Amino acid sequence: LIFIIERVALNKNISVNIILLNKNAQLPQKQHEIDIGYDLYTCNEYNLEPKKITIIETGISIQLPVNCGGFVLPRSGLAAKHGITSINSPGLIDPGYTGEIKVPLINHSEDSYNFKIGDRFAQLVFIQVSNANFIKVDKLDISIRSDKGFGSTG
Repeated sequence: LIFIIERVALNKNISVNIILLNKNAQLPQKQHEIDIGYDLYTCNEYNLEPKKITIIETGISIQLPVNCGGFVLPRSGLAAKHGITSINSPGLIDPGYTGEIKVPLINHSEDSYNFKIGDRFAQLVFIQVSNANFIKVDKLDISIRSDKGFGSTG
C-alpha cells in the first residue's frame, strides 16, 4: 500500500504591517532562525510588585492579515526563575485589532522584579485559521474519551 502525501508550504511567510509608536519600541524578533516565537520588548521601565498585575506596553501596533491571529505567550524563563507570567495566557490578537499590544503580567513571587527598557518579556506566535461552520445536531458521535474531563487521559 502506497500513500502519496502532498507537501504543504509550511514555510510560507506572512506580511505583518507594524508601527513603532515611540522611540523605545523595537521590532519583534526571533533569537534563533528556527524559533516559532518572536520576542516582545518593553518600551518603558516597570517594577512588578509581588502578587500584583502590571500592564506592560510594547510600543508597537500591528495589522495582521485576514485568517491570521497572534498569540502572546509568557517567556518560560521569567515564569520558572521569577514567577512572572501573563495573566491571560495566551492573549489573542485578532486581525481586526490594530491598537498597541499591551500584556498584563502577574508577579507570583514574593519579590519585586524590575524591567528595563528593551527587556524581553513575552513572545508573539502567529496562527493561521479557517472559519468554522457550526452544525446543530441532536447527538455527538461516541469516542474513547467522550465526556471524560480534566485528567481523564492520565
